[in-house]
Amino acid sequence: MRKWIGRYLAEGWTSLENRSSRPGSAAVQASWWRKKAEQLRKDYRLTAQEIATKLDLARSTVAAWLKLAGLGKLKALDPKPRVRRYQRERAGELLHLDIKKLGRFEGHGHRITSNRKG
Repeated sequence: MRKWIGRYLAEGWTSLENRSSRPGSAAVQASWWRKKAEQLRKDYRLTAQEIATKLDLARSTVAAWLKLAGLGKLKALDPKPRVRRYQRERAGELLHLDIKKLGRFEGHGHRITSNRKG
C-alpha cells in the first residue's frame, strides 16, 4: 500500500493507471568483466564455474558470455587440425580397391517370388 501512496504523491492520479512492468533501462554489461572472463578461459582453460568464483559473478552470466564469444566448449580453444589433401598429377593415380567379400545369392528372393519357403 505504501508503494501506491508514494506513487500518487509523486505523480498524481496518472501514476495509478496500468503501466508496463518492464524496467525503464537495461543494465549495461561491463565489457571489462566479459573480456576478463574470456581471457581466463583462453589462458587457463577454466570452467564457467571457476571463472564465476574468481570474479565473484553468477555462473549463468559467465556461461552466457562465454557462449556468445564462441568459447562455450573447451574444444573451441584447441586449434583446428589442418585438412590433409592429396595432390596428384594425373587422375586415377591414387586408386582405391574395395576387396570386401559379398555373399552370393542363388535365384530371386521372397519379394519377387512371394514364397518364403526355400
